[in-house]
Amino acid sequence: MKEYVATRNEFGVTTVKVYGDPTLKRPWHLRKRLDLRHYCPDPFEWGYTGPASAQLSLALLADYYDHQGDEQAIDFHEDFLTNVVARLPHEGWTMTTEQIERALLEETVVREEERKKDPPNH
Repeated sequence: MKEYVATRNEFGVTTVKVYGDPTLKRPWHLRKRLDLRHYCPDPFEWGYTGPASAQLSLALLADYYDHQGDEQAIDFHEDFLTNVVARLPHEGWTMTTEQIERALLEETVVREEERKKDPPNH
């Protein structure tokens, strides 16, 4: 299980570190994944739905899917931004891969229910 730890220093600069890779002895900085979508080159943000928060949402999901699910990360990151990242506390937070998985499962259920209500026209 990975753990994502976000902090904000006294100057407001944010950092998101990833813990839990057994092959590494220390945490690493979460990659921005600008290669998938370029919202914002600035430091990550959270607590609202701006471009730096969108970049965080995409980066978290790309890391969660371990770079083998980039399409899923792109597909779900906007909902994850609205439902999770925009609601994170300003000063900092900790999130586990289990929490990300629960949020994604909830979103999948919502999408499935919406699809049943409004089936595509053939």
